[in-house]
Amino acid sequence: MRDSVLARTLATVVLLIGCGESATPPANPGVVIAAASAAPNPENVLSAIVSVALTGADSARVTYTPSGGTSEQTPYVRVPDDGALRVALVGLRPSATYSAVVEAVGPGSASAVRSSPVSFSTGELPAFLRTLSFTVTGNPSPGYRIASAGAPDGTVWAVAFDGAGAVRWYRHFDEPAVVGDFQQQPNGNFTIPIGSTYGWQPTYTRFLEFTPAGEVVRQFSAPPPLYTDHHELLLTFRDTALEAAHFFAYSLRTVDASQHGLGPGTLLAGHSILRQSASNANTFLWNAWDHVTLDDWIEPPFQAPFDFDHPNSLDIGRDGNFLVSFRNMGEVTKLDSRNGRIIWRLGGRNNQFRFVNDPKNGFSAQHFARELEDGHVLIYDNGTRHEPPETRVVEYALDTVAKTATLVWEYRHSPPIYTAFMGSAQRLRDGLTFINYSTVGRVAMVNRAGAVQWEGTVTKGAGIDTSYRMLVVPSLYRYERP
Repeated sequence: MRDSVLARTLATVVLLIGCGESATPPANPGVVIAAASAAPNPENVLSAIVSVALTGADSARVTYTPSGGTSEQTPYVRVPDDGALRVALVGLRPSATYSAVVEAVGPGSASAVRSSPVSFSTGELPAFLRTLSFTVTGNPSPGYRIASAGAPDGTVWAVAFDGAGAVRWYRHFDEPAVVGDFQQQPNGNFTIPIGSTYGWQPTYTRFLEFTPAGEVVRQFSAPPPLYTDHHELLLTFRDTALEAAHFFAYSLRTVDASQHGLGPGTLLAGHSILRQSASNANTFLWNAWDHVTLDDWIEPPFQAPFDFDHPNSLDIGRDGNFLVSFRNMGEVTKLDSRNGRIIWRLGGRNNQFRFVNDPKNGFSAQHFARELEDGHVLIYDNGTRHEPPETRVVEYALDTVAKTATLVWEYRHSPPIYTAFMGSAQRLRDGLTFINYSTVGRVAMVNRAGAVQWEGTVTKGAGIDTSYRMLVVPSLYRYERP
């Protein structure tokens, strides 16, 4: 998949330590650093691989500085037993010259031993990325905004923009693929679907997990005859070991869909929620065909081939159970992750809640439902059946005993925006909400009072770039809570 040098590089870069900078024991004079070197990363011109041989060190990092710019550091990484350390630098600027220094510490030491500086240069952005433009107005917050972008040749790029809208990281996948879920997982790696599905075609798709430096380390897919859906993959871990992968799969059936004007012999897709162990064994399967009916399909368009449920987001709540957004059913559903029992249904034909203080009396054709730390549910409400159609972000406080869903916060863009498909709303730890208006190429960061902190527009060539989602990540090196 990658040569052995790059494989060792990425095996090293993900082994992060949390407290190497805070200890204050005496310096260890036994640390010896041989001459360091730097080489281009074949996956990304905005990345480089620093190699060094170390003796007596247990951890090290790299400080790197662009010519005339400000220094940055990688996190500390553990030094392999043989002392041969390779660290991937990411988030660099194109066509720039850098100086890098390795800083190493030994067991119980505080003062780092520094290598002699090494110089290297980055290349020019690939031609396709030079067609992407992210224009930002206002005062952008720190961190990166990640999204996948489809190229004219049918391939997909994973891209990270900095606060000023510049491309600072990418990974190109040179297989045909549609734009789908792209996110950073809790181990700091990234995942992306590769395949041609939109959630209903008889075509096989797989998710790839890859490191910040671009090395593909794992893949996930549903076992045939199930097809893998591209809308969401969640990885969970026990300590640093992969515990499970959670994603959607689907199967095709010929059904009578006359109630939607599609005829008695219509081929439709219905979805399952699949959990796989680290060894790819299936440990959970919830099948919509067994729990919902075609009468629950209330959101247009009504067409075939299509799927009657269309799950587009999956979340794991505070109680460990699943929160699922079914777009075509206009429903957000809580499911028991042990036995598949439906715990409650919010919205849609089978709604169990009374909406309180909501002028729209619920949501429509929604995307990206997330359970917040206080138990509230945040939803990107596409608003197809609102009069007139309007997209907004809503936050509900649920009383699961009294069965009320009280609107405690909403954001409606001025002037109004409507996106029929896709989109996301991400609540950050500082209370801000980052919104991606998908099909119109807009993003906005808003506070609890509804004031816009900054906005952005993403274009591709002369037109708008449609993002399935765009998400905030604080670091490209490791996972940090946004």
